[in-house]
Amino acid sequence: MTTSSPQDFDIQDTKLVKYNGKAAHVIVPAGVTVIDSYAFESKRSLRIVELPDTVTTIRNFAFVRCRALERVVIPQSVTDFGGGIIWECDQVLIYTPAGSAAAKYAADRNELFIPMDSNTSTPIFEDFIIQGTTLVKYYGDEAHVTVPAGVTAINGKAFYRRQKLKTVELPDTVTTIREYAFYDCRKLERIIIPQSVTELDSCMLKCDQVSIQAPAGSAAAKYTTRQRIPFIPMDSNTSTPDSADFIIQGTTLVKYYGNDAHVTVPAGVTVINHEAFYRRSRLKTVELPDTVTTIKRWAFRECRALERIVIPQSVTKLSSDLIEECDRVTIQAPAGSAAAICATEIPLRQRGPRPADWMPPQSHPLLCYRQGGNVHQLRGNILITVYLVTDKKTAWTAAAEADYRIAHNEAVREIEQEALRRKIPLRIHTVYKQIQVDYTCTVSESDRDWSDKMEAICLPDSAPGYDERPVILVVNKKLRSHAYPREKVNGILMSTAREYCVIGRNFRCFSGRTIRHELFHLFGAPDLYTPQSVKGPASRLLPGSIMNDGNITDALTAYCIGWTATLSPEALDFLWETREKPI
Repeated sequence: MTTSSPQDFDIQDTKLVKYNGKAAHVIVPAGVTVIDSYAFESKRSLRIVELPDTVTTIRNFAFVRCRALERVVIPQSVTDFGGGIIWECDQVLIYTPAGSAAAKYAADRNELFIPMDSNTSTPIFEDFIIQGTTLVKYYGDEAHVTVPAGVTAINGKAFYRRQKLKTVELPDTVTTIREYAFYDCRKLERIIIPQSVTELDSCMLKCDQVSIQAPAGSAAAKYTTRQRIPFIPMDSNTSTPDSADFIIQGTTLVKYYGNDAHVTVPAGVTVINHEAFYRRSRLKTVELPDTVTTIKRWAFRECRALERIVIPQSVTKLSSDLIEECDRVTIQAPAGSAAAICATEIPLRQRGPRPADWMPPQSHPLLCYRQGGNVHQLRGNILITVYLVTDKKTAWTAAAEADYRIAHNEAVREIEQEALRRKIPLRIHTVYKQIQVDYTCTVSESDRDWSDKMEAICLPDSAPGYDERPVILVVNKKLRSHAYPREKVNGILMSTAREYCVIGRNFRCFSGRTIRHELFHLFGAPDLYTPQSVKGPASRLLPGSIMNDGNITDALTAYCIGWTATLSPEALDFLWETREKPI
């Protein structure tokens, strides 16, 4: 692991203003007393930071968006903490003495911390952070992991985003797997779960190609049925003797785990299971034996290099979405066979690129908010009116308002900086107002309820000299954030409702990313994460979009909010693939 060098640090007096290096392991020089705001912002390679015992203060967002950050060692000397110091650091642990100000800071925010003076891991398995009998965190980069015997609980986010992880085997001492334990392990293919596990959180994993191997009738087996995850009985013949790459149950090919470019499915297989070849990125050709009769939905989904599938006459059951998002594939089958007929029904987007002369009409369903309401373009002089809403049960404290202001300032700062990089004239001003309502704002409150209750109080004061005046309503509680842009179809506004967005806390904090996302709605940008017919093409053609699950102002969003007058080729391809109204 690379370590930092002295020239990487921008230190003024005793304040660390900025870390400019790219090391994975950073040791801050002795003598530094203050870690300034944004000092380590967005250092993508950063994994470990050790602070010296001269540091007393860590300011706002010091480590914001260090997404690979795993450990921050904070000494007893640190007593002053700003807001959001580890904001958007998804897998970080705080190492600090028990009873220190940093330990209290972590506890108050429900963040994990490891007491520096305790036995935090077994001496043999240094990649595992184990407290008592709970596996708190796995930090290794192995593809195949066996959890040490004696562990009884797999903690929340224990394996979160371990990108090289392929298989995990749990010992028969484990009884509990908590939420997000294996979340976003994109290459994870198999988890071996013993009979002893009786508690499995419904959100313990979100891994696209994972199968669970467990005893038949176990809690894990029942979990796979509820969650619709491929299940492999531990006491069954799960693969053919000559190829461990195939998971075969009876005569069903459940999963192919190999990395070959050319694959011949073993004779005797009769069914190709749902997502059996999902995301096999190196796969180019697949040949099925004449024993196969059924190919289930999405069997070859997102095999982007796939060029040819040889399907015999014997296959009589298959659907046109068996090759979803395989842009270059050809089906080879006997004339008149079920596969030949199916091939003619495959959507046009699967057969080749969009026509070069195609342009999206303004009636495209994902462009209906563009320049649709009172707020048209995110440029010029913008005045944001923020209403801090106090309801019957929730009041605003000075600390809560400060938390929101920090997130709001972060959002405004990022928008203005990106506009500057794009040479867009933009200056955003914010005014704050307090309002009180005589009802309780609830998590599940419908759009209609909000419109009816807020209509009379959400209009901004007259403010000449500003080009746009968006409105934000903020409630100091965990609440679904959402926006009400006005739709425009064929030049006609389809609604006379007020335009505003509603911001609530994301679990414990307000989120600058959420504020940007909802503001972009008001300026005409659509969601790109739902339904799946939109999310799939968006993830592929507009990766990292803030309107999907990322943080980037993608080409389509930039077009919708008025930062560009033309659509990029990727945005055109996306609109072509989603040109039919999403359902």
